[in-house]
Amino acid sequence: IYLSAQGAVDIEENSVIASDSATVNSGSAGSIFIDANGVKINQSKIQTVTRSDVQANTKATIDINAGGGKLEIIGNGEEGNGLYASTGGDSDAGDILLHNASLALIDNETIDTSSQREFAPEFEVLEGRAGSIIISDIDDLVVTNGARILARTSRNSINDAGAISLSADSVVLSNGAQISTSSNGLGRAGDINITDTNHLEIIKPVRRVDIENASGTESD
Repeated sequence: IYLSAQGAVDIEENSVIASDSATVNSGSAGSIFIDANGVKINQSKIQTVTRSDVQANTKATIDINAGGGKLEIIGNGEEGNGLYASTGGDSDAGDILLHNASLALIDNETIDTSSQREFAPEFEVLEGRAGSIIISDIDDLVVTNGARILARTSRNSINDAGAISLSADSVVLSNGAQISTSSNGLGRAGDINITDTNHLEIIKPVRRVDIENASGTESD
């Protein structure tokens, strides 16, 4: 799926853009690309789901290029909206790439890449890795009002969770924001990296910034 505009793109309330491989033998789902001069995703969902038991050569990535304008991902606390790249099989989940924005605002919404048993047959062992979340080439990054950035695997997963990488001139985390990588299976949680920033501000209460493995070890 490729959405391109010379101006801004607004994806408004209750909209869904989704790519789903649907069956266990179909390989990876397709990727979703948005390329515009400013992107707003308001109380809506963008999702890729790969259910394949066949190792795919490509990932079902979500790639959003804001073209130097604002990137706004805004929720109302309703579960299920946000950006999701998931696997329920042996192929890896897609990455989520957000880049090239003067302001990236993630407000009360979820960005999540995962290996999830809800997308797999019962008792299925998941060999696919969770993807990575890479937010880059941003002037000001604000994660606030309970927003969550997550890379995770579920209990029946045997592979690793992805990493989270934030690269912005200014990074502000506030009011219940959460950035977390976690492994509830046999793999390891991914790293969290905040780089190329001249200003990092964490305004309490921030819910958590952590890496958590099934052993329960945790680093803040």
